[in-house]
Amino acid sequence: LNQNRKTSHLKFRIKYAKGHELKAVSHLDVMRIWHRAIRRSDLPVAYSQGFSPHQKVSFGPPLGLGMTSRAEYLDIQLEKPFTGDLASTLNAVMNKGLSILGVRPIIREVASLSEWITVAVYEVVFQTEVNRYLEEGISRYKNTVALTGEYLVDLERKGQMVTVDASKSILDDIIINNNILFIKIKVKDKTLKMTEILPVLFPWIEESPEPVYIERTELLGPGRNCYIDPFAIIDEYQFTTRG
Repeated sequence: LNQNRKTSHLKFRIKYAKGHELKAVSHLDVMRIWHRAIRRSDLPVAYSQGFSPHQKVSFGPPLGLGMTSRAEYLDIQLEKPFTGDLASTLNAVMNKGLSILGVRPIIREVASLSEWITVAVYEVVFQTEVNRYLEEGISRYKNTVALTGEYLVDLERKGQMVTVDASKSILDDIIINNNILFIKIKVKDKTLKMTEILPVLFPWIEESPEPVYIERTELLGPGRNCYIDPFAIIDEYQFTTRG
């Protein structure tokens, strides 16, 4: 993708990174940062109608506190064509810790990010030698699911203990390499959060003094044959529509 290419479309999908500087900032506050940056940029952003107009900007699923990401997405609607370099325009006024990685024009309507995204991909980096313990945890999880078809855990939510099937949240292709865990989880239908999944798989992690670094590396949704990223669905939909 050439993010410096000038375009004259009205709707765009933006991929951006959230760095260590903002990992303690909530999703709601990140949204506020974006809204302020868009105002500073003087982009001709479209506003909703009604008593309290707001920018027509929609975001993907929230990122948990304490995490970084190199694959966050938002859609922005403009009220008139913009022929400049959207990425450079926004990066010039953006807060430290947020950076635009790519821009894709949305020529034909596609499902919203919140409706379409169903999977999040994470990279979890451990600071000490824990490969054996990671493998033991994943082996225990996979063996239990293979025998029973589920992985039941008790969690406290809103002051009450509930029993949850963790296997409904975790996709099968888990990879462990050099003290790094690569995992895909579902982000819909009341699934477990990433911060809940780690202690479910590795109970020792809550007592470990060593920090764990969690980064979201991609967001995915259903394509024709496999999971694809939010840029790829634009291409796939537009190709299918033409056909």
